[in-house]
Amino acid sequence: MKQITDFLIDISDKMDKKLSITQRILTDEIAPNFDFSGVFGMRIFKSVCGSPIIIKSLDLAEPNTKSDFITKATSLPLASGGSPIAATVKESMESLKALDADEKKIILITAGEDTDGGVLEYEVEKLALGIQVNIIGISMKDSDLRSAQKAAQLTSGVCCNIPEDKLGDPFAIRELVAPVINAMNTKCTPTAAPKQEAPKAEVKPEPVAQPKVEQKEEPKIEVKEEPKVEAKEEPKAEAPRMAAFMQQPAAQAQPQQVAQEKKPAPQIINKNFAKEAESVQGVSVSQSSARDNFDAVSALQNANQDIESLLKTNMETLQRVLKENESLAKENEQLRAAEKSNLDSISQLQNTAKEANETIQQLHDVISDKEAEIEALNANKRDLQVAINQWKERDKKVVIDLDAAARQAVSAASEKLLFDYLEKKYPNRVKWCNEKTKNTNGYDFEIVDFENNTTEYYIACKGAKDPYRQFDRLLDDG
Repeated sequence: MKQITDFLIDISDKMDKKLSITQRILTDEIAPNFDFSGVFGMRIFKSVCGSPIIIKSLDLAEPNTKSDFITKATSLPLASGGSPIAATVKESMESLKALDADEKKIILITAGEDTDGGVLEYEVEKLALGIQVNIIGISMKDSDLRSAQKAAQLTSGVCCNIPEDKLGDPFAIRELVAPVINAMNTKCTPTAAPKQEAPKAEVKPEPVAQPKVEQKEEPKIEVKEEPKVEAKEEPKAEAPRMAAFMQQPAAQAQPQQVAQEKKPAPQIINKNFAKEAESVQGVSVSQSSARDNFDAVSALQNANQDIESLLKTNMETLQRVLKENESLAKENEQLRAAEKSNLDSISQLQNTAKEANETIQQLHDVISDKEAEIEALNANKRDLQVAINQWKERDKKVVIDLDAAARQAVSAASEKLLFDYLEKKYPNRVKWCNEKTKNTNGYDFEIVDFENNTTEYYIACKGAKDPYRQFDRLLDDG
């Protein structure tokens, strides 16, 4: 298998308004230059309340195509949630380690801030042996950019960043991501383990030549030599190390003193000659010791200066890292609080929407009932209109041979008689339409429901003096 490439796309809220840039990079820069004949996959990632959500948009185990790549690149979901960069890179590296390939590469596109507390360079240094990590940053902060650059360097990868003022310039974007495109198509050199320097051989001080002392032949000297005491050679510490920094100058000067004491002076029996030799030897030894002590003190002073400079640099770096970590911790806490507040607001909105939907459903039910009632009233009205029309037609067929005055008197008497009857049956509900003025509606009385402001019955009155003339009855026997 030639090469496996895993694309990691950040869709956290830090990428809001930047996903269009990500899509442009994927479709306009990577897609035209990437060899899709190899194995490749795509993961999109974010987190909710500190829990990573990593989705295999294109699975490495599936035979993906260029069309699949472009489809996924142009249909990224909306940006939201946190950004678990280190956790996503860790999961990708673990997946790549289980696969057999000559080349294993990761292309990470992110805004650069790990909101879940992960450390990208730590995960890369721990797991990414043989895997090249290339990073395209979009408006990264300086601290995040330094971390991303270190993570890429650990794997012989490339890291680039598109600053805020270049996001709208396609030509600048193409130029900035070109190193990552080249690294994507270039065979990577495996990252070698750091070499350990061999310990330096200790340089032993040369023995100090003793001045020759002319001896007189007259006195005979018997020299009794004591057995030689071999000094143990102390291992030289690797520079610079903190343990060596804490040693006292006297302790570092001990090897030279031991070297001088390796060969003890012979015991001289002749006291006169011993005093003379002792004075000469004492002068020589004191001069040698002074020179050796001076060299040791000078070396210790230089070493102490280097140590102090290194300690100062380390302390400044440590203070800066602690300050950055404190700032990151505060930002993470603010993000988590904002996330919790957003979740609470969403929950409240969901409850409000649920109640609103229930109210709307109730209103729909009420409207349906009212529409049914209106339809029934309209049907009743239509039936009444049909009955009224029928009675009008009947009126046309009835011929009464009375003069107008007699007809009016009979009509008034009949309506009065019927009004009294109806008033007893429907108290305070009878409306006499012809009580003051004759109308031409085709009916003479209305039975009104004043509570609902509706008319329950329309009644027409017909009367005649002839006791033998019959009319159709409008009212029931009740």
